[in-house]
Amino acid sequence: MTGEGRDPMPESQALVRLIDELRPAVQFSLHGVEVGGSFLQLTRQVPGAAEVFRGVAARQRIPLELRPFDGMGWYVDAPGVLVLPGAQAADERDPTGFTSEATWTYAMRHGTVSAVVETPYWAVPAVSDARPTAGTRERELARLGELLLSRTKQLEAVLGECTSRVPEERLPFLAAAKELIEVAPGIVDTWTSYDARELGAADLAATVGNSVSLGISARRTPLRAAAMLRGALGERPAPADAAVATRLDGLVGDWCQDMERQYEPRWVPLTAQTSLHTQTMLGVARAAA
Repeated sequence: MTGEGRDPMPESQALVRLIDELRPAVQFSLHGVEVGGSFLQLTRQVPGAAEVFRGVAARQRIPLELRPFDGMGWYVDAPGVLVLPGAQAADERDPTGFTSEATWTYAMRHGTVSAVVETPYWAVPAVSDARPTAGTRERELARLGELLLSRTKQLEAVLGECTSRVPEERLPFLAAAKELIEVAPGIVDTWTSYDARELGAADLAATVGNSVSLGISARRTPLRAAAMLRGALGERPAPADAAVATRLDGLVGDWCQDMERQYEPRWVPLTAQTSLHTQTMLGVARAAA
């Protein structure tokens, strides 16, 4: 709904009014992510929901994140399920440590369980690999953190070279790119300070699957930022920004190829994506009834 010092968004206010009026037993938020695996987040434990979700994912041949990259403060019911600890509503905390009020935790005051269903556009089966990593987790986290920060530093340099004024209609692209660049250090700090005790999970980067998930995240964040920054320049950049646009095109292309080489992602047909969403919704709703 809002973050610290921010006004609620009109669409959030409308949804809050609807939640207060209907007081639903279950509400769903359907998400998609570019590359990786699927996972389910529940604001409280629902007996049978995890089994329903895993069964749907198996039938659709969509791998489950062994330890999802999101929900760092949530209890991990591996594979692929996160449950909010405790029975009270809490602010949402993203992988950077940023907290915000969310409509899907707001509904808890009415006894509503919220379910977030995430499905990938391109699946990477290795995210579900439970084997231990070959090296130390500290070394792996340091390597992935350096990868993320080095790429966002490249984008900081490119951002400083944008000399023309971004058109007003393109400002959301610029704002999104800046935010992704700025949160990178927070993501790395969250990784290195993560405490798995009492959260049902192994430490980060302790398994092959989670190392793959974090590696995808380390690549996805700067790739998103580069694409957003290129979008801010428009299809026909000002002459002063032509060289920057070409450089960004190169980074986006190179980083996409790197993602493909590293993980060999498999396209998930749209029918499978929507089936995972709809069948999970029906199954969780029945389990929560």
